[in-house]
Amino acid sequence: MMEEESKEYNVRVIKAILSGLPDSIKAKVEKCSSAKDMWGKLQDIHSKGALTMTSSKEDVGKKEVNLEPIKDYENEKIENEEDLKEKLVSSLEEISSLKEENKELKKKAQYSGHNLDKTRKEIDIVKLQIQERNEELIKVKEELHQNKKRHHEEVMSMTNQLDKVNKRGDTLLSHLNKVTRS
Repeated sequence: MMEEESKEYNVRVIKAILSGLPDSIKAKVEKCSSAKDMWGKLQDIHSKGALTMTSSKEDVGKKEVNLEPIKDYENEKIENEEDLKEKLVSSLEEISSLKEENKELKKKAQYSGHNLDKTRKEIDIVKLQIQERNEELIKVKEELHQNKKRHHEEVMSMTNQLDKVNKRGDTLLSHLNKVTRS
């Protein structure tokens, strides 16, 4: 079950990454088999200077982004597994939104040469926010794993207790049958 969830998570992250890339870069990374490999390839492309502030004409105007501030979950306590799942989904949606915002900022830079430095700073901020979200996702995933492990241990303990009660009940029933026969 955990491996299946991991594969699904990997596919969702790959889709989120691809949604924020211009077609020219997307073509270079879309054959990667994992999100980790894709991210590494993007870092390689970026470090070689191939990742630029321009995007193709097809990318311009595809979708408008609602620029909402990112919620700060750092001080929140996660109460149960459903909360963890909701936070994972919410974080993935925010990552996708941040990628769209990043895409929009790239377009602004292309058409507003005099604001290019400011836009690059905004993009850096968005990248940091994405990195923070990724780190938060890792923490939430670890908490989910710990909760599942704890719940499994509790179920196993209750099962053992139930087995003991059943054995004791069988013993008492047997004893009762002996007493009623005599």
